[in-house]
Amino acid sequence: MKKKYITIISLLIFAAFSCNIAKISEATKPASANVNNQTTVIIDAGHGGEDGGAIGKSGSFEKDINLQFALKVNEYLSFLGINTYMVRTEDRAIGDNSLPTIRERKVSDIHARAALMDLFDNSIYLSIHQNEFSENYVHGTQVFYAPNSEESKKLALVIQKTVCSLTQPNNTKVPKESGTNIYVLYNATKPACLCECGFVSNSEEEKLLLSEDYQRKFSLALSYSVLNYLIMEENNGTEV
Repeated sequence: MKKKYITIISLLIFAAFSCNIAKISEATKPASANVNNQTTVIIDAGHGGEDGGAIGKSGSFEKDINLQFALKVNEYLSFLGINTYMVRTEDRAIGDNSLPTIRERKVSDIHARAALMDLFDNSIYLSIHQNEFSENYVHGTQVFYAPNSEESKKLALVIQKTVCSLTQPNNTKVPKESGTNIYVLYNATKPACLCECGFVSNSEEEKLLLSEDYQRKFSLALSYSVLNYLIMEENNGTEV
């Protein structure tokens, strides 16, 4: 990839971030913006339907916040001409809803999400979640990565570094390898990460996570992370 093209895209992202744009118009989408056209970014808004995920201090549902972030990330990556696939675009699960128990339906949903990686020969999997903890003071983005791929760790490092530098400069967390408790990552067949954007159990951070303004800033930073990773892959590890 030409250095000039990389610079143009980087400036575009940072300009959008600095101006805090409300929405990128399809009419302004650059026709030539196409980073690693054969790579598809699978964007997974965690939970959905009867599985609400974590419940915030104000009663917000994680599934709803996840979807808002995922839709924005999809918007920005699509604007840059990056292939994307949304696991869900509405409040629903994707497993077999005819199964008799909640547990069976949830297991089916998780397995269905993991199977989506096999739809594409060349893809990365980005799962978007919100975190919770028993104590209100815990806050900040935390990225987990699939243990069976060095590329997953590289992606996680880029996401953690970029998102924190742009939105949470005091966040000192580092990416963590997934255990068996995160089925989609532990059984990933492609580079895969799960981004816990913040803690809905922290009252102040929950307010940020529910804010349209912060959602756009964070989603831009997350999109830039993915863009940076794809460019690194094309340039043998050279970061933007």
